[in-house]
Amino acid sequence: MADVGKDLGNTADPKNIQDLTTFVQNLLQQMQDKFQTMSDQIITRNILFAALHHCFVSAHFAYFTRGV
Repeated sequence: MADVGKDLGNTADPKNIQDLTTFVQNLLQQMQDKFQTMSDQIITRNILFAALHHCFVSAHFAYFTRGV
């Protein structure tokens, strides 16, 4: 979270209510963007895990149910 405010430019030290509002809006937008990125990464990992698990289970089932 230390880098959240680094891209805010001159609004990092708000002088009035308008600057403060802009600062907070930018901060919230950056937090939302970071949360969305993390959420997307978690979903992608879960999809990949599910696909790999399905492949493993299918291969395991095929191996042990083949005619001997």
